[in-house]
Amino acid sequence: MSTFKRKERLKGLKLIRSLFEGGHCYTVSSFRVYWETVTSGKPAKFGVSVPKKHFPRAVDRNRLKRVIREAYRKHKDDFYLVLAGKKIRVAMMVVYTGQKACTYPETEPKIKLLLQRYEEEYEKSCR
Repeated sequence: MSTFKRKERLKGLKLIRSLFEGGHCYTVSSFRVYWETVTSGKPAKFGVSVPKKHFPRAVDRNRLKRVIREAYRKHKDDFYLVLAGKKIRVAMMVVYTGQKACTYPETEPKIKLLLQRYEEEYEKSCR
């Protein structure tokens, strides 16, 4: 059974700032993904952001973040296999850019696609 432990969470102002300033970016549906390879830690550090501009109520932002984290947790094992095969570690921040809240059944396939698309984006960045 997969869990989403503390060491797998994206934390630290320097790392988050470097993601947004110098990291790579791609978009899948209503998600924008900022990522960057890192040298140490777990195979992937994952963070979620939901803008206050579109969701002024904290309860709505927290619900969306919880749904996105749960979808990631369910599919992270396959993602870790891809990372282990390429022997890379990554820091990843997912920003929800949609205008209205989505449910778990709507979110899960998008997160799965987002994680699969990372492999293509990594190959592009290596060229």
